[in-house]
Amino acid sequence: MIVIHAPGKLMIAGEYAVLGPDGEALAVAVEPGFACEATPAARWSLVRNDAGAEVEVPFTPDPTRTSYVGVPEAARFAIAAVDHALATLGEAPAPLRLVTRTLAAATGDRKPGVGGSAGASVVVAGAVLAAGGVAVSADRVLPVALAAHWAGQNGAGSGYDVATIAHGGLIRWRRALLAGPGAFPWQADALPWPPAFELIAGYSGRSAKTTRFVGRLEALAAADPPRIRRALGALGAPVSALGARLANGSVSGLLEGVRACHAALCAFDAELDLGILTSELTAMIAHAEAEGAAAKVSGAGGGDSVIALAHQPEVLAAVAERWRRHGFEPLPLVLAERGVRQQTGEPTAADRFTK
Repeated sequence: MIVIHAPGKLMIAGEYAVLGPDGEALAVAVEPGFACEATPAARWSLVRNDAGAEVEVPFTPDPTRTSYVGVPEAARFAIAAVDHALATLGEAPAPLRLVTRTLAAATGDRKPGVGGSAGASVVVAGAVLAAGGVAVSADRVLPVALAAHWAGQNGAGSGYDVATIAHGGLIRWRRALLAGPGAFPWQADALPWPPAFELIAGYSGRSAKTTRFVGRLEALAAADPPRIRRALGALGAPVSALGARLANGSVSGLLEGVRACHAALCAFDAELDLGILTSELTAMIAHAEAEGAAAKVSGAGGGDSVIALAHQPEVLAAVAERWRRHGFEPLPLVLAERGVRQQTGEPTAADRFTK
């Protein structure tokens, strides 16, 4: 059996701004994340295992496939990852039974909000590449997983989540300044996590689909391109400032920078009426700020997660308790320095989340 493990991700800043011409995103890898177990089989099949429930989907890989319309949504990104990994290998390994697991706890219709489609793209691509004899590393897996994720979204998205999950750590994802014709237009820069700061995430109680919000934004951009360019520019300015501060190792003003990114996101949402801020998200952020933490939406909004940052762990403990009292769920996540890898020998502390 081949076992591939990868962390999840949380967006620190850059929601929607990363889609602009000069956009960038700041995201951090977290555990628990995702795993894929690959075993030889008589036919190709994908098994999703979330919260102990398994659903098996037989499929036929097609490395020449150009559209995933009609592919079951629950399996789309994993099947795209198989197709693109086989295209990279050039020669298919024996059929595999691929079991994917979301390691963060889930109940009911709750999804952890740590990058499910991106995580599936990364771990399945890693499993098929490993079966074909390729050593699993971020550099080998990322191009395949990015291509699969974009294909699964019909060419939409920025890929910041795939890059963060593949690399691990704190990632600054932005347009490559020197990308020539045909060159990959994005670059992932690993930044040190400021040791003076602690982070916690919480779940709002409502799941949301990123593609729905991106679709709304694309429709607005098609109708009025200058307006959306201006809005994305205003949204991205504090993100770039925060990224530069982190890249320079500056810890002063970090909380204020996070708050500035959230304020810009609120203004962006108010102008375009996208529905990013829900009553639950607004309440969670207010609760965190009342305890002295800096808080913001983490991801596309409309539900899912909020993050809160503070200097002192006791502040975040108070935030978690306040969220619980008001019916919101703190997420038991830890920062993950390592990205995608093949699990061998004794598990690491992060790998033990698979138990």
